[in-house]
Amino acid sequence: MTSGVVAPRTAAPAPDPVTRLLAWFMALPFRKAIWLAPLAWTLHEAEEWNINEFERNPRFAAFLSLPFFVVLSFGNVLAHIYYVGYFRGYTPGAVTAVFLLGPVVLGLTYRAVREKLIPWWYAAILYLAALPMLVSTVQAGNQLPAQMQSLQLGAIHNAERILGRSSPPADTP
Repeated sequence: MTSGVVAPRTAAPAPDPVTRLLAWFMALPFRKAIWLAPLAWTLHEAEEWNINEFERNPRFAAFLSLPFFVVLSFGNVLAHIYYVGYFRGYTPGAVTAVFLLGPVVLGLTYRAVREKLIPWWYAAILYLAALPMLVSTVQAGNQLPAQMQSLQLGAIHNAERILGRSSPPADTP
């Protein structure tokens, strides 16, 4: 016999934050989820940057990291500036290159020289080493520079070998 009173329903416990985060991540399309990798790497590097002061002192960091940021990153900034002029308008990546990456690299270089972490001539050599990227960009016109094409083609070739198939042929006009 029942008393006519409905037994209270027990609600399922709310998923914990880790479960919700995992569900959110797994629901993302790969093309969106892939953007989390550089963000995660950046945060990881920021967390461990001063792991041991004797190993990661500012002078060591300036000599080790500025070649990458000046030669490759700033060289890429110069390429974006050229493309904006060449195509007479916005090109993907131009805004962050000009207003974020360029100023950060220039500012880091200025500070490294001002704080005597690197000599001025070392910085000058790095910026001169960035110029070939601009030259190859100008020579390529409205195409990717040859070294970038080679890099992309190599990556496509490796992906095709790993996947055991070839990509569809490009559309031809």
